[in-house]
Amino acid sequence: MTGVQPIPPPVPIPHVRGDRGPSPRFTTLHLYAALLLVGEMEPVSRGSLAAAMDVGEGTIRSILGRLADLGMVEVRRNGVRLTSRGRDVVRLLPFGDVDVRGLTVSERNVAFLVRRAASRVANGVEQRDAAIMAGADGATTLVVSGGRLSAPGLPGAGEGDLATLEAVFPLEEGDVVVVGSARSRILAFYGGLAAALSLLGWLGGDGRVARFL
Repeated sequence: MTGVQPIPPPVPIPHVRGDRGPSPRFTTLHLYAALLLVGEMEPVSRGSLAAAMDVGEGTIRSILGRLADLGMVEVRRNGVRLTSRGRDVVRLLPFGDVDVRGLTVSERNVAFLVRRAASRVANGVEQRDAAIMAGADGATTLVVSGGRLSAPGLPGAGEGDLATLEAVFPLEEGDVVVVGSARSRILAFYGGLAAALSLLGWLGGDGRVARFL
């Protein structure tokens, strides 16, 4: 994958809330997820995106409406596409399917790259918990240090997986890869995304996404 950019300071946009009227049927995590999946599938129909995200078509209309209001996507007759602003956000959260089942807790695994975030990693528990709250079975956090991969608290873990992950991302010193694991691809995706956002500090203390670029 090319064009990966360092993570800049986030630009806050109000969190999805249900302060007035009924609570929305989606969270800010769904907004991130929809944006990334549009980038993966574009041009994509609303129905195909709803199926990929495992949400209803009414919910996907609301999600796309919010993203369109934010200037992130365009909804056209031939499908949904990213705008240049949406594409800039997608570049900040590169992801891909990986086969590192010796490191993870389930059969489907989706990895997210967070640039130069090694100093933010404690023991990986916060990322694991964020993934579980998002519906995944767990998450594994891997740090690039000294040209090798390591997993905090798991001596020797990750040492044989550098080449596998470099086939998905160009890895550099100080980068972090978080791998969401679940029995389905979408839950592994949600878990990895929530773990990455947790690492960036974009999740609130209650596990909800607190900021959205």
